[in-house]
Formats: sequence, C-alpha cells, structure tokens
Amino acid sequence: MSDFFQKLWPGAGLPAPTNAGIEMLCITAQKAEENARKILDRLEGKGEKSSQKAPEFISF
Repeated sequence: MSDFFQKLWPGAGLPAPTNAGIEMLCITAQKAEENARKILDRLEGKGEKSSQKAPEFISF
C-alpha cells in the first residue's frame, strides 16, 4: 500500500520538514504565485511587457 502512496505523492513517507523547510516551501509558493500573476497579466494585456492584441482577439 505504501508503494501506491509513494507513486501518488513522492514525498509521502519522508519526515516532516523543519521550520526552515516550511519557510522555503512558502517562499517557493509565493514566487510561483507571483510568476503566475505576471503571466496572466501579460495574457490579459495588463503587464509591463504585454503586447497589443490582434484585433480578432480583442474580445477574448
């Protein structure tokens, strides 16, 4: 049964992370969220580096 969970969630069965590990995980999650927001802003045309949309895509 543990093989099933190990395949489903590779970190399962490892010892719990320390406070430093949890802090690093939170920082990584924050960076991922910031990057996702930047990408979404670019796609929506709100970002600093976003380009003008072609006329056929303005309604999307």
